[in-house]
Formats: sequence, C-alpha cells, structure tokens
Amino acid sequence: MNERGFSLFLVLMVLSLSSMLFIHFLVLYENEKRFLEMEQDQYRMEQLIFNGVVEIQKQIDEVEEVTLMKGELSYLEGVVKYEIEGSNTNMEIILEVITNRSRQKRVKYNYDRNTKNISGWIEGNI
Repeated sequence: MNERGFSLFLVLMVLSLSSMLFIHFLVLYENEKRFLEMEQDQYRMEQLIFNGVVEIQKQIDEVEEVTLMKGELSYLEGVVKYEIEGSNTNMEIILEVITNRSRQKRVKYNYDRNTKNISGWIEGNI
C-alpha cells in the first residue's frame, strides 16, 4: 500500500487539515481577546464617567455660587475633564473622559441643583 505513496499523501492531508484547524482556532482566540479588551475599555470609560459625575456633584454642592467652573479629575484608569456653565440652579455640564489607552468619550448633561436631578444626558460628538 505504501508503494504508490498513499501513506505519505494521507499523512500530508491530515497534517494540513489539523494545521488549518489550529490556525482557525488561533484567529478565534485573538478576536475574542481583542473583544475582551474593548469591553474592558468601555467598562473603564463608563466607570470614569460615573465617578466624575459623583465627584462634580459633590463639588457643586460645596460651592455657594457656580457660574463657570473648569477642572480635571485624575483617576488610575484615566482623566475626566469637566466644564460647568449656567445659572446657580440649572447647570450644563460637559465631561470629556480619556482613558489610559487613549480612548475618549464626551458627555453633556444638565444638573438641577435644587432637585439634584440629572436631565438631558447626551453622549458622543458634542
């Protein structure tokens, strides 16, 4: 049976099929790994936004009168830059979040100081 090269052909076919299968699973693994990193970045960005909103509300409540306020909050995962405009009761707040991996997101919302409610939440290109 080996005189005509059938065994060599069979071994080469099995080897090529197993190599293609291995490469396919390797590509799937790399894609899942990239997806996980993107999801982690998105989670970090959302966490930075949440921390920034809470910290800014604390700062607003401590100050008597707010007309224009700018600043920057630094965290381990990134930086939150903020700008506050508006009257003493109704304020417009713009946040720009930059993670350590240089991903950015902008958020704009209104904050009513009397009722302590957030309204008009807009994310994206502002």
